Amino acid sequence: DPYKILGVRRGTSKAECKRQYRRLAQQYHPDKCLHCSPEKLEEMAETFIRIQAAWEQIS
Repeated sequence: DPYKILGVRRGTSKAECKRQYRRLAQQYHPDKCLHCSPEKLEEMAETFIRIQAAWEQIS
């Protein structure tokens, strides 16, 4: 469920969904973790991809 991935309820305004998407995208973007292990980078990349896909479904 894209709303669950973004951590918002169904019926949340598109503007609020977008704000939450941006917060999560900044938090989980792989480029934000310069000194992380390869495993952590892969985990962040997978999470980032799920966040992007969720936003694409909502928007």
